[in-house]
Amino acid sequence: MKADLELTLSHDGDKWTVHNDVLTAMGDTFESLDKELTRTIRLSGYFPSGSKIKVFMDFDGRYYNESNRYFHRFIKLDI
Repeated sequence: MKADLELTLSHDGDKWTVHNDVLTAMGDTFESLDKELTRTIRLSGYFPSGSKIKVFMDFDGRYYNESNRYFHRFIKLDI
């Protein structure tokens, strides 16, 4: 499945963060992160309102520690 948007995902021990050269969103949980990302995309105009997009999140291994595991997220958002 091809992504409409690719982001880097990291965790600082407190919050999840996703970003690329244009967008940044943060949340305490994946649920709050996804809501904030949707809000950020809407405000940016990056995609038209009403779009259904596929988002790929590549975990940034530089922030890997014992409590994190390297993984990817692939989600769908209604903008």
